[in-house]
Amino acid sequence: MIAKKKAVGKAKPGAQQQDLAPATPRKAPAQKAPAKKAAVRKTPVKKKAVAPPAVLSSEERYRQIQQAAYFLAEKNGFRGDPLQYWTEAEQRINAQY
Repeated sequence: MIAKKKAVGKAKPGAQQQDLAPATPRKAPAQKAPAKKAAVRKTPVKKKAVAPPAVLSSEERYRQIQQAAYFLAEKNGFRGDPLQYWTEAEQRINAQY
């Protein structure tokens, strides 16, 4: 498709001739200041304490002590007495329940 170009500055016959002065440049629209964020009220969130089960089975208690003792030993680089790790883990688990 061929586009036809219009002649710039030439008036059509029978039409009134307009002022061909260059158009004034348009001003850029004023930028709005960013909206202020509404103040967020910090209300303390009440977290429900997750209570551990009241009674553990002996297998579950043993497993938790075993796992806690392992993590204590790992934290110390496995350089201590295993019985000491076990008793400390046992005390921590007993304190939780």
